[in-house]
Amino acid sequence: MTDSVAVPVPIPTPFVNNFFTLTHQFYADHRSAILIATGTVLTGWLYNLLWVNRRLSSSSTLMTNKTVVITGGSSGIGYETAKDLARRGARLIIVSRNPKKGQAAVAKLRDKSGNKQIEFMQCDLCSLDSVKNFCNAYNEKESRLDVLINNAGILFGLDVVTKDGYNSIVQANYLGHFLLTNLLLDKLKQCKPSRIINVSSSIHSKDPLYGAVGLLRFVIFYPLLYLAKTFFAKTSKRGAQTIIYCAVASELINSNEIYFENCSPQQPNQICLDAQNIDRLWKASCEAVGL
Repeated sequence: MTDSVAVPVPIPTPFVNNFFTLTHQFYADHRSAILIATGTVLTGWLYNLLWVNRRLSSSSTLMTNKTVVITGGSSGIGYETAKDLARRGARLIIVSRNPKKGQAAVAKLRDKSGNKQIEFMQCDLCSLDSVKNFCNAYNEKESRLDVLINNAGILFGLDVVTKDGYNSIVQANYLGHFLLTNLLLDKLKQCKPSRIINVSSSIHSKDPLYGAVGLLRFVIFYPLLYLAKTFFAKTSKRGAQTIIYCAVASELINSNEIYFENCSPQQPNQICLDAQNIDRLWKASCEAVGL
């Protein structure tokens, strides 16, 4: 005789029943919209993967016996650039205002690349005194400078005025690098053919939005920007490709091109090419930083 065991069958609760009923009804009512949204997201993801983040350059040029300075090299595009150049054998100086992040990045880069010729030097681009101190220390300590990569910058932030009296974004992105480059120029000239790479953005060719949207940028623009990154933004690794190309490509030694995008020369905004604008900006910049 076989013993039988009664197993209670769970009875769906009203909440579960209602949930599935509502879900089914929602899908039935909005099926077309859901399918279109799903297709759009999938298409955007594939576009980002196969086109936006495609590999653009496969140069295997080594950087042995070359010294490279990278501002903002402790994270993001700067870090990915440093990682690639470290694997090519370059001597790297990672410049950051944050010693903890900078030293951590150096340790990580040494470990991943096996290259021990990587050092950290502190510099706050929002302080002209800090830039001067860094350049004095570098010129005394280092014998070479083959490539200067001005990468550090601030994208968005509060309207903060530095102790030098300038907007923090303007000083970190431009004035700090302008002074740094000029104070390292003699070292660069001693190591010809040397290179100066100023990391920019295609946004420079469009109408300025920052400052025009005011408080609305926190409510509308940030979420839209974050959403757009899913479809159109490059990863840090892919974003570094053009910087790396400009740092290592042998065919650029005698190039007269001044602006590159996606590892190829592009036409910059015409404002950048106007001789009068160039002269006015140079004089104003020298006055601003005390040169």
